[in-house]
Amino acid sequence: MRQGKGLCRCCRGNQRSFAEQSAGFTGEIKETISGLQGADQEAVETMDFTREAVAEQEAKLQETGNKFGEISEAVEKSKDIVREISEELILWLKNNETITQVVENLSAIAEEECSNHRGGIGFC
Repeated sequence: MRQGKGLCRCCRGNQRSFAEQSAGFTGEIKETISGLQGADQEAVETMDFTREAVAEQEAKLQETGNKFGEISEAVEKSKDIVREISEELILWLKNNETITQVVENLSAIAEEECSNHRGGIGFC
């Protein structure tokens, strides 16, 4: 019987030791799980932040594309205006040349008329 009591005491001691170790392990597991949950939450927050940053960048990229489109349209309009001005200037220069020739011709005719009427009554 003594041996049985001793064995029981030994088993109870082992049970206590196992229970204490189990409680310790349980605490460590809880800490590990808690740390993992915190890391998971941090990862989720980082992903949310990244998602928002990407969405913001996409919006800015779209806005930049729109601005470049507007600039391109303005450049095309400017080119059209410059082309029209150039065409008008060429037409003006041609007309100016024609007017100059007409004035020169009239001047030559007037000089000829003057030289023909020098001896007589005239405006020359």
